Formats: sequence, C-alpha cells, structure tokens
Amino acid sequence: STSKLEDRTRCRQPRNLGSFIKEFKAINRLLVDIKEPALLVAELLGARLYTGPMFLKYNAVLQAFTKVEFMIKQSKDLCEDNKFVTTLHTINSSFIKLSKVQAAQTVYRGIADPNKDSNHNQAWMQQSLSSHCCFNRIASDHAQAFWAQTPLWFQP
Repeated sequence: STSKLEDRTRCRQPRNLGSFIKEFKAINRLLVDIKEPALLVAELLGARLYTGPMFLKYNAVLQAFTKVEFMIKQSKDLCEDNKFVTTLHTINSSFIKLSKVQAAQTVYRGIADPNKDSNHNQAWMQQSLSSHCCFNRIASDHAQAFWAQTPLWFQP
C-alpha cells in the first residue's frame, strides 16, 4: 500500500528468473576471480524465493527454533510440517557465497520495539538477541530498513 512507502519507484518490481542471467554471470565472474566456488542455479533460485514470495514461510520455520510458542504456532499455521531443510541450506550457501563479493558496509536491522508491552516481542527479542536463528531483514539505507516494520529500533 502507498501508506508504507510513498515513493513507489523504490519498490522492487516483479522479474522473471531469466532476467537475472546478467547479474548471475557477473557474480560468478567475481567469485571465480577470488577462487571461490560459483553460485549454483539452485542457490540463485533459493535466494530469489527467500527475497520474494517465500520469505514469510522460510522465516517462520527458522523463528520456530526460538521455542517461543507464538513462533511455533505461526510456523505450523504457515508451513504445516514442512521445514524446507534443503532450501534453507541452499539459501544459507548462497548468502555465504554472495557475502564474499559484497563490500563491507554498515547495515541496519529493523527490530520490533523491545520496550513495547508485549510478551511476544519481549520473548522474541531475548531469544533473537542471544541466538540469531533466522535470516534478518537488513538494509544499507536507514530509511529503507525503517520501512520494513514499524515501530523500529535500529542496530548498526
């Protein structure tokens, strides 16, 4: 909705998988140049699914490992008994490879307000800050991270 982000030109636009060929080849050239294994097509697909239509399900599965009852229920509601084990390992592998060709920079992670009077937020924050068991939504642009979830606290 436009209430989330007024400048809709900053939103991602749908892309078919074929449109990633140029970036895929460029990333693989960078990886080969530093003598690292190339990104596999399966890793590209996993990363694309994670950053798109499957984000909620994949993170629900990961967040259930916090043992927070709400997170466990959300995982069961969204995914039934599917743990997406192979896909999550593939996504993790793609993140490891991509991190080797990404420049080091400050990023911001949007987290729920830890001061909010919510058992869910408090329990999740305690678990999340002590053991990160899920992929985090981060952005190099503070304003973009802010858009992810409101209200937010930021951790560089």
